[in-house]
Amino acid sequence: LVLARLRAGDDEGRAMAETVLEVAAAAPASRLNLLLTNGSTVTATTWGDTLWYLSRPDGGTVVASEPYDDDPHWQEVPDRTLLAASRTDVRLTPLKDPGGTAAPALGPTDAFVSAKEPRT
Repeated sequence: LVLARLRAGDDEGRAMAETVLEVAAAAPASRLNLLLTNGSTVTATTWGDTLWYLSRPDGGTVVASEPYDDDPHWQEVPDRTLLAASRTDVRLTPLKDPGGTAAPALGPTDAFVSAKEPRT
């Protein structure tokens, strides 16, 4: 599903978010941690399971289901969130569930993603 959306021209974030929302609508008990990289960025979702990230001081971001060491800089990603990370930046965007209820907002600059929103 993600690959079909990418081939249709969606960016990584929209392809991942819309796939998660579609699967969650069809199977509400789904646990959907998906990760995708293009070599420069990492895009990931968390839906019903844990996801963590660690931004390295020298650049780069590690994404994992659980922290693999005791580094105090690990950050938990809120459930039902899309993560997009580059060498210098991490953006978290809440996903709307198929029933239309949004996850708690993360901040004023984070946009909601919904499969029902028109593509631009």
